[in-house]
Amino acid sequence: MWNSKLTYIIFSTVAFGCLAQEVQRATLEINPKGKTHNRPAEKSYVITCIGKSDKPELFTEIKWLGPKNDDLANLRTTRIEVLKQGSSSLYLSFITPHTNDSGTYTCTAIYDSSEQLAESIHVTFYHDITWDDCPLTQALIMGEEGHIKCKVTSNPPPQVMWYKNNLTIAEDRYKFESEGIKIDRVEEMDKGLYKVRVTVTQTGGLQQRFITVEVYVPPTIRDQPDTTEAVEENSATLSCSADGYPAPTYSWFNKEDKDMNKEHDYVVDKNKGTLTILKVRKDDEGQYVCMAKNPAGDARKMIMLNVIVKPKIVTLENATVGISKTAVLECRAIGDPQPQMTIRKEGVDSSVVEGDDRQQVETYEEGEETVLKMTILSSVRSDDGLYYCRAENRGGYAERVGHITVEFPPDLSATTSTNVKTWNDSPVNLTCLADAVPNATISWWFRNKEIKKENPSVFYSILGTVGLSNLLVKPSLSIPGGQDVYGSYTCKATNKYGEDHIDIDLKEAFAPGPLQQVKFEKITATTITFSFVHPIEDGGLPIKSFLVEYKEDKKTEDVQKKEWNEGLLYVLENLKPRTTYLFRFAAKNAVGVRAWSKWLYKTMPEESAPESPTFIQPGGNISTYPTHFEIRWVIPADNGRPILDFELKYSKVKRDVNSWIRLGEVKEIEIKDPEWRSGRFTIRDLEPNSYYKVALRANNEIGYSESATMIFRTASGIGHGEKQEAISEQAGISTTAIIIIVVVFIVLICIVIDLVAYFRYQWGVFYFFRSMCGKPVNEKNKSAAKAEGGKASKIEEENEEKPKLEVDNPAFEGKDNKGEVLDVKSKSPKGSKTSLEAKDSTL
Repeated sequence: MWNSKLTYIIFSTVAFGCLAQEVQRATLEINPKGKTHNRPAEKSYVITCIGKSDKPELFTEIKWLGPKNDDLANLRTTRIEVLKQGSSSLYLSFITPHTNDSGTYTCTAIYDSSEQLAESIHVTFYHDITWDDCPLTQALIMGEEGHIKCKVTSNPPPQVMWYKNNLTIAEDRYKFESEGIKIDRVEEMDKGLYKVRVTVTQTGGLQQRFITVEVYVPPTIRDQPDTTEAVEENSATLSCSADGYPAPTYSWFNKEDKDMNKEHDYVVDKNKGTLTILKVRKDDEGQYVCMAKNPAGDARKMIMLNVIVKPKIVTLENATVGISKTAVLECRAIGDPQPQMTIRKEGVDSSVVEGDDRQQVETYEEGEETVLKMTILSSVRSDDGLYYCRAENRGGYAERVGHITVEFPPDLSATTSTNVKTWNDSPVNLTCLADAVPNATISWWFRNKEIKKENPSVFYSILGTVGLSNLLVKPSLSIPGGQDVYGSYTCKATNKYGEDHIDIDLKEAFAPGPLQQVKFEKITATTITFSFVHPIEDGGLPIKSFLVEYKEDKKTEDVQKKEWNEGLLYVLENLKPRTTYLFRFAAKNAVGVRAWSKWLYKTMPEESAPESPTFIQPGGNISTYPTHFEIRWVIPADNGRPILDFELKYSKVKRDVNSWIRLGEVKEIEIKDPEWRSGRFTIRDLEPNSYYKVALRANNEIGYSESATMIFRTASGIGHGEKQEAISEQAGISTTAIIIIVVVFIVLICIVIDLVAYFRYQWGVFYFFRSMCGKPVNEKNKSAAKAEGGKASKIEEENEEKPKLEVDNPAFEGKDNKGEVLDVKSKSPKGSKTSLEAKDSTL
């Protein structure tokens, strides 16, 4: 029995294990797991069928069957795909599933060629929440009916909730519609952030969207002038501005409804609302429309442009009239508006005004032209000239120049040289100038005979015969008849209005006669200054210069010459002292020299002191500086001996009633060579705003010259001493404090010197008091010397025998306090007995 039970247990166990093993190795598994799935439509979804077995290669004919039990691998659509992966896996992919794709999908397979396997799954595709028309940014228009659009669909149908600024929207103002909400009349308060919340209870779907709502305001054009003006050929800008939200953009249209932004020579600023016409023409005149536009609407404004035409002078013709006749000058101009017209003569600021009996001005309109007509009755020569016609309106002005020519007979009054002089072989021009309109023809006459240009002569040449003419007359001694050219010549000028003539006398000129008198004005050892009395006969020409010929007595062959221009200082220099000279003189004009005076004898004086210098002060006797003054002088004649130096003396002075009184001492300066050769010297360290008297004299080896004196004044300002005091006061230090500081400084220096003398040379004030009150420094040396065998006593004796000489102090440099040279051998100064006496005197 036991054996039977054991056999049954073993058999059952083996059979159950085999069955379990077989079941485990032949199953189909669908992922994702679950028998029922709900998926949103239009969203991709994949189902995987996997054969589970120890031997997956035994699975065959694995496939997906649709809700209609059709093999999905045979579907001809791209929305559903079947893809095999290996031998035991098969994918079912829904690329874009629709709701009608819902149903039961079955995966089938055959295992080991005999076992039929199948596994199913039910899939429901539903319509998910869809925002069909719900822009994130929307706009409403102020004052109009508004709609905030947001259309939402789903299957099952959704529930929609609206919020504004996180608060539930009130139904009394907003009306809910299937495609959004409606506002009967939009106000500013309707702008803001709206939230749309959508839920689907059946599917658990939840979505929300935020919508920003703006309230647009249609444009409103601001008040501005309906009319504007522009000047022709200038640029012009038409302006237009409008309120609105968002900010409007602008367009401009002309009277022909053309968009000006597309036209040449026009610039439209769409943001600022301006229309710029680069160059205004008359055709631009008319109405323009400004349109301001934004998403809420547009507004229009008509502006009238009037074009001002600048004045233009159309005609202004010159006029020519005979003297005493009537002259008419007509000026025509155009412009819009009609220009105001005036006329003036060159050189006269004011316009020609009615009121002069001879001048009449009238203006009138003739068609599009404005005419100014000026009439001058009984014209005179002063009416001749340029006239400026001016036309002016709001656009500007135009000006043109016209000319009135007043014709008149010749006038020779401009010929000024009617007495001409020349001499033989010196050609001369006779000039004739005729003032006439038209130009006069000029002819020359001599002794009632015309000198013709076409008949050349050796004595005459004519240059020019119209307006200006020159007759070149050539006197000659060598050609027969060359002396007959002197006399009276007649210049005749003629034109269609008459004739004028003038006589020009040509006379012969000669060299001047002898001088009436020669004066020896000033004689020094080396110079002579002359003066001359002009000759009675100047030869008809002005005296140009004076000449002198001179020579030393008994040296007749060595004649020297000098020439002075008339009007200068006549000085003859570099003569020899104590020497007799012969002089003769003559006057000279353009012809030359004719007569010399007789020889005059003059003996030069002997050498002497120099001549007195002469002050020259280009800037006057007032200095531009408060503390110095530059004097200048002319170097005088040395009178035969070279100048060695100059002596300069100066002192401060003050004015008395009739004289100058000296203040303080006289200062003296010696100006040596070569400093004096510049003829200038600067006196320094003067007091400001003070008078000084200066005396200057030259010196040579013979003696001093007479002194040249002058008075000068320094400028106002701060002098040297005052400047130092002012600086001290600015620094906050008084004069007393400065003196104390200086004294203390000197005392400190003396103490330092005395200490140096004490330690180095054993003398001085400190040494004196030390020797009187205590043990001298040398006592210590004595004690030390005794310890060394008595050497100190010997040193002491030598020191006591040797006197302390100032020459031993290098600071004296070999001189005593009086500046006398010291005798180094005797070690005492010359003129003193001992150095101690010198020292005592110093103390």
